[in-house]
Amino acid sequence: MLEFGPSRETSLALRARLLDWQLRLRIIFIARIALLKYRLRLSGFELPEAVLKAQQTFNAALARRMDEIADHLQKTSHLPQHREPLLQLIAEPVKDYTGAEPDATATRLQSLLPLCARIDSLVTSLADEIAAGG
Repeated sequence: MLEFGPSRETSLALRARLLDWQLRLRIIFIARIALLKYRLRLSGFELPEAVLKAQQTFNAALARRMDEIADHLQKTSHLPQHREPLLQLIAEPVKDYTGAEPDATATRLQSLLPLCARIDSLVTSLADEIAAGG
């Protein structure tokens, strides 16, 4: 902020982008903590086996996408712009379970999908913005 060299405008623009990304990254982090409760199978967050496997696949794909973003920011790789939504990895198993067995677990699963959708949306918008250069 206090430097007045030829790169000042570039540095200020980068700082503004980082501050904007920081809010989304905080929300992603908090949402991932909530997903961790399902992964650890804490009381009240147990998942049927098929949905648990789908969540593990979702988590792995999300981690790969976040790694792609980090690699791109470090200029070690190109960030692909056209990515499929990650939500579909978990939505179908949840839909299959909730349609087959309307019970307390099915009701709990209805809170899992919006959480995953929000994370997917935030990571995708962040990746698109970074890939576009800012």
